[in-house]
Amino acid sequence: MIDRERAWSDGNLDAAIKHTVLDDLANNGTRPEWVRYQGRWVIATSDYGSERNELRLYNPDRLAQVSRTSAPGVLIKKWPCGPFVQSIHFIDGLAPDGSRVEGGGTAVLVQNITPGLGYRLTLVDLQAAAEMDDLRGLTTIDFAYPTDELEGFAVLPGFEDGEGWAAMLSASREENLHLIRFSLPPKGE
Repeated sequence: MIDRERAWSDGNLDAAIKHTVLDDLANNGTRPEWVRYQGRWVIATSDYGSERNELRLYNPDRLAQVSRTSAPGVLIKKWPCGPFVQSIHFIDGLAPDGSRVEGGGTAVLVQNITPGLGYRLTLVDLQAAAEMDDLRGLTTIDFAYPTDELEGFAVLPGFEDGEGWAAMLSASREENLHLIRFSLPPKGE
């Protein structure tokens, strides 16, 4: 938890950190993201490892009160998922088929195909996932190019009705931002 006013006035986070939580449920944790699940905002995270990967949803109110994610009431839901998740991007109000949903949306698992290489996206319908036990059977979108390490993905402003532009960011020192035309459901662009 961060004291935003302090961070803005100081220009850094040195004295603004109010509370830290150890993600001891993570196998090899990744960057967290806010997502809407069953009508409420929660924190999603996943794992970068090659084994025992999960997509986990945490209760932010409980996180503010505890020091570990394994504390009672923190974990809302977890699913096994594919490996090498670098980050998660949330598309609010749209299912992976492009239809509108209330109280949920699509969690995009931003992955590498192999350790540190390749671009893969897995689209998770958080409404439908509530009834699922495992996400490893979901269809992935694998890109033939670029082949370096994908770090992040985000749909850009103007992404309407499941179509628009998205950005993919890689770990490369040069030519590390790729803009793509993207649609739900993906049309191979």
